[in-house]
Amino acid sequence: MLPHFDVFISHATEDKAKFAEPLAMELKRRGLNVWYDGFSLIPGKSLRGSIEKGISESKCAVLVLSRHFFEKSWTQQELEGMFSLGVPLIPVLHEIDIVYVQERSPILGALVAIQGSLGLKNVADRIELAIPSKDPARTESVDVIMCVGGAVGENVLKCPTLTLGQKNYSSRHELFGGSALNYTSRLLAMGSLLFLCFQWEKIE
Repeated sequence: MLPHFDVFISHATEDKAKFAEPLAMELKRRGLNVWYDGFSLIPGKSLRGSIEKGISESKCAVLVLSRHFFEKSWTQQELEGMFSLGVPLIPVLHEIDIVYVQERSPILGALVAIQGSLGLKNVADRIELAIPSKDPARTESVDVIMCVGGAVGENVLKCPTLTLGQKNYSSRHELFGGSALNYTSRLLAMGSLLFLCFQWEKIE
């Protein structure tokens, strides 16, 4: 079954008015098919069923990561569903930094994130680049993801080169559509590796 939505937006209610809804509207204005609860939920339909269907029918998911996001059980349930279905994730940091994310989720902290402070249009630009393509060359299976010349979690467009397995791509190529992010085991491996590296540095 082909994805019906280009992107699913996962967010905490507290971030809706200030960030999530303006972002959803901007992406929709650009012609993207966006699943966002503000205009995708149908009265009388099952809330859980509607969200699960939206996740399963989306090419990828934008996570509006904030303090509220990590405090809510509902957003964590959405995240679990995304992991189980292998939905590619695009983290957007809203009023937090990557260190905050790494401390709460090594798996999410291992992903290249978009800084929400860049402004709505710049964030939308980067999300468009990250939406998985139908081009099989851009969804090749890889085992290692590294940002050469940039710190872990740094914005993908600031990385001089992206190394995916044994291949290098210019920073204009999106990172999040690769099938490496479609497998929970690989995400777990990346997160665990980074966590061990951080612990080793503390011991040293």
